[in-house]
Amino acid sequence: MDTDINLCAALQVEEYEVLRAIYPDWISDDDFNTDRILHLEIFVELPQESLVQVVSFDGTAESSATVSVLPPIQIDVLLPNDYSSHWLY
Repeated sequence: MDTDINLCAALQVEEYEVLRAIYPDWISDDDFNTDRILHLEIFVELPQESLVQVVSFDGTAESSATVSVLPPIQIDVLLPNDYSSHWLY
């Protein structure tokens, strides 16, 4: 069983390195080897400037702004220790 977990860990690192090579701007850190969490940061650039209206939850306040980028979307993916094990059998 430990051999399977070690093999899974090696496969996870390999997948991480491939993703980092393909999407270097999206992978936000190098801590994958220690925490097994894939941290993605996806930047959103709009094709043209857009008017954004912000309304408070209770509807009493409203503001607007013209933007061409949005805040990045941050996604954390925690891989279980046995992730990739279905490929072993």
